[in-house]
Amino acid sequence: MSPQDIEIIEEGIIFLELPDNRAKWVITINGADISSNVIAVSLNRSMTHKLSSCDVLLDNNKGRYNESWKGGESITIDADYSNGTLRRFSGKLDGPVRKSMTSDGWFARVTARSYPELIDMKYIGTFSGELGDSALKSIIDNLNTRAGSTIISYTASSIVSTTSTITQDFREVSYLEALNYVLNKIEFHGYIDTSGVLFGFPRGAKFSATPSIISGINVWSVSEFG
Repeated sequence: MSPQDIEIIEEGIIFLELPDNRAKWVITINGADISSNVIAVSLNRSMTHKLSSCDVLLDNNKGRYNESWKGGESITIDADYSNGTLRRFSGKLDGPVRKSMTSDGWFARVTARSYPELIDMKYIGTFSGELGDSALKSIIDNLNTRAGSTIISYTASSIVSTTSTITQDFREVSYLEALNYVLNKIEFHGYIDTSGVLFGFPRGAKFSATPSIISGINVWSVSEFG
């Protein structure tokens, strides 16, 4: 009998790399990363008709957050499908930590708004035949001057020039209401990005290229973040 080649087949396991399509969140308050203790996050992004807001529920085991914040502290929320560096929200806490206890344990909750001064501070001003883009810039300049710091801003190109004009007296209205009034009168859309820059442009002229993370659409609830 002539020799024959013998193929020996052994059992084994082949490991296949699976793509990780989970959203990664990084949440900070006053620069401190609190992501590991976050149970749930509710984030509402808006254009200029109202302020963006968030609601964050935290694990408060052993009362770690009982006296942490009093209100006004800065909060940032970054989220994307890679390393959690895309800014989704920047704002200030509305007030102190709210504490609660259920059968599942101790919890702490904080809420925040983006640029709350736009609602909390009131604007007085008069425009007579003012170009719309100039009126928007004037309102922002007035806000920052009165606040003593930069609340929101604009760049040389963030507000599109227009020939539409504004004639209006504003008396004790919120800065957000004044900005909205001007935008509507000149038929502009507008939004404040997460770095605080106001963008204004003719309706239908721009579309967002930023990937959205929307509950129930391309992100689902998970145990770690609610």
